[in-house]
Amino acid sequence: MTVPSTFQRVWQAAQRGWAFLRKGPAYVGAFAGWQARRWARRRRLLPRPWQAGPAALWTQLDARRAELAPAVQAARRGETAAAQGALHAYFRQRPAPRFFFTWADRPALQALIPPAAQAAT
Repeated sequence: MTVPSTFQRVWQAAQRGWAFLRKGPAYVGAFAGWQARRWARRRRLLPRPWQAGPAALWTQLDARRAELAPAVQAARRGETAAAQGALHAYFRQRPAPRFFFTWADRPALQALIPPAAQAAT
């Protein structure tokens, strides 16, 4: 078994680098972003929402909005069930955005789309 010389090792590393760069700037940027996120996660610099727990939801709500104020106040008092009920009522009663959950609501959704947009799809 022969040991590669310093020149051969440098040449091989350069070839690997050029093969990586030949994939294009989008690939290189995505890979560099992935490397940066991995580096930051190891040092716990990025937030980890899946580890925050359910109590973190209440801190993210905007207390300045009048519609969300009952939910935020109930959460601050420690009444989780009341806060959940108030948040559920807000999602049910808000005018926009409205999400359709059943097939019965499909005609109402289609009525909101202009005929030109329906014909284009």
